[in-house]
Amino acid sequence: MLIYNLSSISSSPRIASFLQEAREISIKEHPYTAMILLRVLFEAALRDYLLRHKHYQKVKDSIFEEQAVQGRPFSQKQKRDFTPSLANMLSWAVKNTEIFSSDLRRGTKTSIDNFIKDLSRLNGIVHEDGVLTDFSEAKQIRNNALKALETFLGS
Repeated sequence: MLIYNLSSISSSPRIASFLQEAREISIKEHPYTAMILLRVLFEAALRDYLLRHKHYQKVKDSIFEEQAVQGRPFSQKQKRDFTPSLANMLSWAVKNTEIFSSDLRRGTKTSIDNFIKDLSRLNGIVHEDGVLTDFSEAKQIRNNALKALETFLGS
């Protein structure tokens, strides 16, 4: 299975569906589908965590500030319509680890750092032809992401 016993305090039906599918899919038999699901679950769980803990707007504001400093400010309409990417949210989270409780902070940061390293591989699996994966690689990527997922979904 992709995920065994992760539970969620999120009220998102989307996350509940992703978790149910993650409990049912065999990472060994379907490594590609499992990796696509892991990436989608990770992004949804991180976004949900940031929203529940009132940090989502801070992520957006930091991006607006960065772009303004670079001479590319967002218009008000662009600000209203903007949705941070997974990379945006990950970058902000690793710079602001105080958003995680002290007992979870270190393990969560390590897991996020590992996920960031794995993200280019995951994106290749999702978006590019000819990028191959197997059970052992998929299992390693999953294991690297687990601690962060536990934090995002359980706190």
